[in-house]
Amino acid sequence: MGENRQSSLLHYMVKESGKWIKAQKLADMFEVSTRQIRKYIVAINEKCSDFSLIESGSEGYRLDGEKYFPYKEKVDRQKADTPQMRQNYMIQKLIALKDGYDIFDFSDELFVSVATIENDLKSVRKTLEGFGLALKRNKDMLFVLGGEKEKRLLMRNMILPNSYDFALNDEIQLLTFHYHFWDFRKNIWRILVQDNDLFSNDYTLNNIALHVIVMIDRLRNGANLEQPEPDIQLYQDTEQFTATKQLAEYLCSTYDIEMTDAELYQLFLTVSHNTTVVDHSNVNIDNIKQSVEQKYIDIAENVLDKVERTYYLDPFDDDFKTRFIIHVSNLFNRIKSDYSARNPLTAKMKGTYPLIYDIAVYVAQEFENDYGIHLTEDEIAFIALHIGGYFENNLQNMNKVSCTFIYTDYYGNYKKTIEKISRIFSDSLYIKHIVSLSQYLQEKCLADLIISTVEMEFSGRYTVINPILTNDNIENIRMNVESILKRNQYLALKTYFSDFIDSKLFYKNPDFKNKNDAITKMTQNAISLGLAKESLTENVLQRESLSDTGFNGVAVPHSLREDVMKSFISFAICDTPMEWGAKQVYIIALIGVNQDSRKAFTEVFDFLVDVLSEMQNVKELASSADYDDFFQKLTTQVEKISY
Repeated sequence: MGENRQSSLLHYMVKESGKWIKAQKLADMFEVSTRQIRKYIVAINEKCSDFSLIESGSEGYRLDGEKYFPYKEKVDRQKADTPQMRQNYMIQKLIALKDGYDIFDFSDELFVSVATIENDLKSVRKTLEGFGLALKRNKDMLFVLGGEKEKRLLMRNMILPNSYDFALNDEIQLLTFHYHFWDFRKNIWRILVQDNDLFSNDYTLNNIALHVIVMIDRLRNGANLEQPEPDIQLYQDTEQFTATKQLAEYLCSTYDIEMTDAELYQLFLTVSHNTTVVDHSNVNIDNIKQSVEQKYIDIAENVLDKVERTYYLDPFDDDFKTRFIIHVSNLFNRIKSDYSARNPLTAKMKGTYPLIYDIAVYVAQEFENDYGIHLTEDEIAFIALHIGGYFENNLQNMNKVSCTFIYTDYYGNYKKTIEKISRIFSDSLYIKHIVSLSQYLQEKCLADLIISTVEMEFSGRYTVINPILTNDNIENIRMNVESILKRNQYLALKTYFSDFIDSKLFYKNPDFKNKNDAITKMTQNAISLGLAKESLTENVLQRESLSDTGFNGVAVPHSLREDVMKSFISFAICDTPMEWGAKQVYIIALIGVNQDSRKAFTEVFDFLVDVLSEMQNVKELASSADYDDFFQKLTTQVEKISY
């Protein structure tokens, strides 16, 4: 607990650097004594013997902001005891220093052997290559080769955390100087929103602030954008360019930097793609043509129509269509300007909501096929967020429990009870039959659940309630509904497995060379068994190239085209995990879905993911001796989750 308070104290002092703060104020804030605050300050300063980060005096305590990053750098070296932390530190140095870095210096500073550094460099090289950069070596000196634009993109990507609450990653310090992020954000909001009447939200303001921080840090280190940019005078009459110029003037005077036209253009792109001149809260389907070009409206409506038909979804409402059309317009403009939007929830969307993410990948593939544009995984995740909103607000009736309500009431009081039950369980239960006890015939009132005001036994699942509904009655109904939903899901999934899993499609410790080899061999086997067309291999590889399907030790390759003649699931299990892109997987589940079975796939796929999202389940399945053992373990795991 003390260590957490000490960290919180340091975080607060950094935020208030340069200001004297009374010891009693700190004690009250952290609910400890002034003596304990003094101990925390001493412990913080002892981590760096070269200087004192926090000084004390008659006015209290003050943190020296200029000393914070030298302090942080030394502390980070001391705690860089994991490969990821070492690699982050190495990337920081290699990006910051034009003249390169000595491999032996890395070894000394990180307190590990040169052999360990050599091994870390493999991951560093892969990270750099993902951003169009290269790691080069001249004897003992290491260098990063590549464009300044790519280096800044890498910096922003590593600094931004994987959440929307947006606090700069404390573990990764790529910046040479110290910056008050929230001060940046406040001043940017003042200039763009308050002074220039632009519209923005928390996320887009964060994007602009992060771009500005990285730009200033690089300029102060003598790193300028080198590529020529379009004539910025073409944009000088726009409201967003006027606001950008005002922001640039403020940054140059405040931080003593000079901005070239290339820097100004990149800042303008960032501002224009993260602000609007129209308040989107006032846009609806009737007036959207005033804000969005007709071609983008047509593109959005066309792909939504395909999604509805392909995944058997209810029609999208006008509110959703409006938001999606605006997003598509912004998306195409970002691609046209070669502007990258970072999505901190990409990994979470892929792993936690695979069905929603898969629909988004389908949209991305349609855009690529019809308009020749390629979407990054971050852009795909933005589409997934929109699709997720649709699912959240449009629960399918087919997933509700059907109910027969039986009553004995001569005064109509049962109607109020029905209204209350319907309101409380609107998302999970619908009342199919309402009958009096004298009229009840079981064969004519079939339903998943009987709710009765009569104390008697019924065949099938039932619960008895009081004439006036109590909290216990509500809880009993809830328990029954949840149990039935889980049972229905389990039975559906078990039937699906029995129909579509076959020992001829099962692999135990296969000798796949890589993920492309695995996809090729597994799809070719399915084709040879008459389950799919020859195009399956190419289409699964194409889907995988858009965004790999690996998550939590499992890969789920599949096609987005109509190339399956009979639905199937082909499983490959490995005692030792194999590489799947940047991930390691124990299980490969090749999904082949015929159009006639796609609705069943939609209903059961999330349930299958529930099983495979637990690493313990994954490893247990991967250790199966053979097909029969695997099938038994899989159905057992499904049953455990269901009940």
